[in-house]
Amino acid sequence: MDPAVAKRLQKQYENEMAQLKEMNSKLEQLGEPRQKVLQQLTENEMVQKELDILDDDNKVYKLVGPVLVLQDLDEAKQNLKRRLNYLTKQQESIVEEQKSVENKQQKLRLSMQKIENTFRQAQQKAVANAQQKK
Repeated sequence: MDPAVAKRLQKQYENEMAQLKEMNSKLEQLGEPRQKVLQQLTENEMVQKELDILDDDNKVYKLVGPVLVLQDLDEAKQNLKRRLNYLTKQQESIVEEQKSVENKQQKLRLSMQKIENTFRQAQQKAVANAQQKK
């Protein structure tokens, strides 16, 4: 293999390795927000189940700072519905971003594998040529 080609492939491999490390880091960073959103989603779904049990004449209070404020049941349900929609969209966005990063990782791994195979073939060819010259 031509030394210039080998050097170029090595540099490409190193660049892709750096990108792969960056993708791994990004995936780790996405894990915490996803957990947080899942926790909030679960909590809000539990609240929704509790609100669904209530009759129209039951009173609902909302915590505003250190004070409990009376809130209309329908208003509370609407606010909760909006919050659940928002959290669901946020969760979907995070999942999509994770999938995108995972797809990029897979492409980088395949590219790196091709480079490794090219090097391996070149080494085998060089060994075969050296053995034929003996």
